[in-house]
Amino acid sequence: MVALIVMAGIALAVPGKMFFQGKLTDDFGNARDGAYSVTFTIWDSPFGGTPLWEETRIIEFHSGLFAEQLGFTESLPESIFTGDILYLEMAVDGETIESRKPLITVPYAFRAQIADSVVGGSINYDTLIAYIDTLLLDTLGAYLDTTFSGSVSHIDSIS
Repeated sequence: MVALIVMAGIALAVPGKMFFQGKLTDDFGNARDGAYSVTFTIWDSPFGGTPLWEETRIIEFHSGLFAEQLGFTESLPESIFTGDILYLEMAVDGETIESRKPLITVPYAFRAQIADSVVGGSINYDTLIAYIDTLLLDTLGAYLDTTFSGSVSHIDSIS
């Protein structure tokens, strides 16, 4: 049973990609077609601030429409998603398009916040997950120790 829980946790790791779509138009509202060099940048502020991630690649626009996976060539680092609002900027052929857009949580992501507030601290891959009788297992299901006696009232981090 423990091995199944661990494998599910590993299989459900969050991918370093994010979907983004839009429509590119010129100053008169006409859709732009063709291939353009596009740079996506995630910032910590709507103006100024610090760039936290950047990716540049060639994107093909059809009737101005595009749908891309951000993080396709440069994975989005999990460490930048701290709960603070981040802002996405898009530049086409070196020209910044409009103002930065805030990255807003999708509805089901609110549920993920619960994982950060587990009693005893947060859970990560270096966390003890099972104490059964005198059998102690780590997150990969590996045997750790049989000398432990007593009860476990919370989850302790393994060092």
